[in-house]
Amino acid sequence: MKKIIAIIAVFAALLSLSACKVNMTAEEKQAKEQAEISKNAAASIKAEKDFSEGYDKEVDKLGKTEKGKRLVVKEPSAYYAKYLVLEFGKKEGLKNKLSYRFFPDAESYDIAVEGGDGIRRKLVEKDDKARMVVFEIELSDTDKADFDFYYELYASEASVEAGYEIVK
Repeated sequence: MKKIIAIIAVFAALLSLSACKVNMTAEEKQAKEQAEISKNAAASIKAEKDFSEGYDKEVDKLGKTEKGKRLVVKEPSAYYAKYLVLEFGKKEGLKNKLSYRFFPDAESYDIAVEGGDGIRRKLVEKDDKARMVVFEIELSDTDKADFDFYYELYASEASVEAGYEIVK
């Protein structure tokens, strides 16, 4: 009998505790909502600051054009920052072609990381902070021209008007 009374007492206590709910005033609710908004804004500002710092760091690492060795070109893009780095050997001409892309939002970055970019491109590097992906572009037989050919191509009036810019 004592056990039954003890069990009933425990259930009564649990029931009374679960029935209690915190009643917040309108001011307390508004303060809680404002705190949540401030927290989200701070997180967003930090993410954008991290992106900006990461972007600047990675673009600096790209380096500049070096005659006969590498050509760095900023490509036109309406949605994300895009760079093309062409690396040359002394005898074989173009030996490596890399496409660097910096995405303004995390969702697009995630899609690029997961989905890749076409048949002739392979993801070789990524940076979450800078929201950067680097694709190595498979070279075809027509890509084997030398540094001077590509430099003249991207320095031409038509390329400049189209938005290409050689990073010097």
